[in-house]
Amino acid sequence: MAKDWVDVPLRITDKVGDFALWVGGRLLILSPLLVADTVEYVSACINSLARKFKESYTKILIVYDALPYGGMEGSKIVEVQAKRAEEIIAPINDVIAAIEGKQLMIIGNMGSGKSTVAQYIAYVIGGRVTVYEPEGTPDDWQGLEVIGKGEDFTAIDTAMEYDLEDLSSQIKLRTEKGDAGLANTDRVLIAEEFPELVNKCSNAEEWIDRYGRRGRKAKRFLILLSQFDRVSAWGLEGKGDLVDNFLKLRLGKVAVEHAKRLKSPELIQWLRAEKGRGLLDDEPVQLPPYREMVAVTKRLPLPALLSAETTLERAVTEDLDSSELALKRAIQLMRERGVGDSAIVKEVLGFKGSSYQQGKAELDKLVSS
Repeated sequence: MAKDWVDVPLRITDKVGDFALWVGGRLLILSPLLVADTVEYVSACINSLARKFKESYTKILIVYDALPYGGMEGSKIVEVQAKRAEEIIAPINDVIAAIEGKQLMIIGNMGSGKSTVAQYIAYVIGGRVTVYEPEGTPDDWQGLEVIGKGEDFTAIDTAMEYDLEDLSSQIKLRTEKGDAGLANTDRVLIAEEFPELVNKCSNAEEWIDRYGRRGRKAKRFLILLSQFDRVSAWGLEGKGDLVDNFLKLRLGKVAVEHAKRLKSPELIQWLRAEKGRGLLDDEPVQLPPYREMVAVTKRLPLPALLSAETTLERAVTEDLDSSELALKRAIQLMRERGVGDSAIVKEVLGFKGSSYQQGKAELDKLVSS
């Protein structure tokens, strides 16, 4: 039986040699990568040390720069820097001129004043203005066509359907007669909290799509309001080209957040320094004084704006820039809408009974000045 066995030599030694050769080859191939990793790590260490050195040295420079001022406090130094930063901001001061002939979105958190701004724009531009407002009060939008109060979304949806037909008629008229055929046919359509209308009105998406693309040439202009600075909330997701047709007036915290996205500390600082500031697209805009805007939007019921002791004469002389300008604008708009001087004297200026003639004299003075 022993003769049946066959000797088979084990080749483990050869296998170990092959494996060692493979390991050596792999290390040789990896060596450039190891060198690159080492250089990268060393560079990162050097960058980190350089950054810490710069931070430390900058603090030394700040202390050194403060020596001529007796070691001025850091907070005061920052205040000086803030003034210097504000000097480089050149805001748009005439928002009406900046948005003329353009489609507009007004975006701001609750309480940022977007409704007041929209109402102010509506009264100043005049002409035919239609407002879609599901939650308005009787005091809002006085003298304008308001549709949808009391959450009547059906009325808004029906009106939007009419608007689409009206837009088609305007486009046809322009095709036949050119721009001259559209003279004095301008309309402004204002939609409060438009994202809600998108969810509640079946015509809203087509309405914004067609008006956004063709409204300007047809003399039809939109002012849309929202708390949300996201295209998805407006029903415009995937329609970046349509969004570009709108100017975006951002107010309050929304404006600050946009300035952060622009990585502009100067803009952030400027926006936070004072109320009544915003961004029109990426540009800073200074809105009119709040009192002036409220005066215009409320058609200037003067007794409600001024205390009982303050007379009209004092208001005009002490606050000439805002009160007189707002009074003149309101009176001009009311006259254009057919409101008589008697009603203006009694209801707007607040002169009744024996003081009526005094009020009439004040009105004449305002109009003629």
